[in-house]
Amino acid sequence: IALVWRGAPHSLIMVMDKMVAMKLISPLSLVNWLLKSYKGVIDKAEFAFELLFKAIEKPLALVATVRKDLAKAKDALQALKVSVGDAATESQMEDITEKEERIKRIKQVLRGALADQDEILMAALLRTLALCQEAQQRAVKGEKGGGEEGEADSFDE
Repeated sequence: IALVWRGAPHSLIMVMDKMVAMKLISPLSLVNWLLKSYKGVIDKAEFAFELLFKAIEKPLALVATVRKDLAKAKDALQALKVSVGDAATESQMEDITEKEERIKRIKQVLRGALADQDEILMAALLRTLALCQEAQQRAVKGEKGGGEEGEADSFDE
């Protein structure tokens, strides 16, 4: 299987991106897999950066979309309150309550999306720093590329 993907890194990128979009793989899992080990990063060099970018981009795009939805919902609520004024009918009060509940739901989604975004960014940063430290240690030892003998192939993980 690894040989097939090595021969078609662009196809792997498209498949993994679709799997993240379909929520079959979480962006956090993808980041962890991509940056799991020094040897793994070397083995995945042809596609790792693009997949890492896509894994980080998805949560950022979700946060931006949810923030836009929240702004629109707040604007709609404010417009309704202004148009109704102090003399709101029961139906208009129900509309206001419904819009306020929608805003609460959007805020909950935003909190979750922000937490996911922070977790992914922190994982990417911490794993990248660990890889930098390992690369520095390898440079001091005079090693070139690859991992230890017998280390598992990163595609098989």
